[in-house]
Amino acid sequence: MSDIPNIPEDAADWLALTSIKGVGAARCGQLIAAFGTPRAALAAAAADWQQLPGIGMGTTDALKSGPDHKLVAEQLRLLERSGASMAVLGGDDYPRMLSAIPDCPPFFFYRGQFTPADENAVAIVGARTPTPYGRKMATKLADGLAHAGLTITSGLAEGVDGLAHRAALAAGGRTIAVFGCGLDIVYPREHRALAEQIVEAGVLISEFPFGTAPSRTNFPKRNRIISGLSRGVVIIEARGRSGALLTADHALDQNRDVFAVPGAVGSELSVGTNNLIKAGAQLVTDANDVLKELDMQYTSTIPRENAAPLPVMTPIQEKVYSVLGESPCHIDQLSINLAVSVGELSSILLDLELIGVAGQAAGKKFYKLR
Repeated sequence: MSDIPNIPEDAADWLALTSIKGVGAARCGQLIAAFGTPRAALAAAAADWQQLPGIGMGTTDALKSGPDHKLVAEQLRLLERSGASMAVLGGDDYPRMLSAIPDCPPFFFYRGQFTPADENAVAIVGARTPTPYGRKMATKLADGLAHAGLTITSGLAEGVDGLAHRAALAAGGRTIAVFGCGLDIVYPREHRALAEQIVEAGVLISEFPFGTAPSRTNFPKRNRIISGLSRGVVIIEARGRSGALLTADHALDQNRDVFAVPGAVGSELSVGTNNLIKAGAQLVTDANDVLKELDMQYTSTIPRENAAPLPVMTPIQEKVYSVLGESPCHIDQLSINLAVSVGELSSILLDLELIGVAGQAAGKKFYKLR
């Protein structure tokens, strides 16, 4: 699928309005609701601004001072150079599900293309360092839901997120990745090849300006978009406090279904999911559990024989691939098992990552994706 840029004519107006200090997603939405367009909101009189709830002298003064024209020009330049598109609230390419949440982004940047199938999306999120059980469940659920025709939404993070994206692609399905940084910065860097694969069979999304580095404050904010794009959210392995649980909170606020995969009692990574189930989240063990709760029948739209075949590998790549397992294995141990130097093995493993059949966990540990 080609990456066709779509930039609205009033892109500069949207960027200008949100460049003003104090005008975030909620305030921008309020101004658009009152004045119709970002240009009209910027041109309004101070008395008109102050009639809106919550707008005091601080915001009024900021609106009077006007946009950061240098920032607007720079963002437009980066947008055009990136080949990405920009979706604005009310535009044809702005997802209906996302527009329904209270604090939806006034606009976002994206690569790839939306399709009608994305109206039926389910988010799969969870631990960045899942157990073998968590890895198996993330792959199993994403595979099953993708074969049923659902789009898989997640955050491109290490662990469960990356596994869900890859399983959807391997099934021949669609997937959407929501960034916690600028669209021009793939985080983690190890997922650059995965991000390019998603562009061909899904969408990469970011509400953050180009050049925005990943930070702790960005990821909780982007989680509302992951759930906002989805009919339901599946949590797979989460500690008592985690970003995945914040996504579940957003889902509840947005009147979305929350699902949780049960975990072993006593496991730190099962505390969050088991507590969700105690609180009323739907317990799920396979894709059918999700489909039943969403009142959808399992009618496979992607025959399993049409799932993406394994890519062609060289003999040495096949040899390395054959010894990888579902559980991450350290490169030093792989080197011993294969009688291949760490330096040569590192290059081969990178190639396997780039073609989408191997993944890397923290600490130079590698595992089989398919």
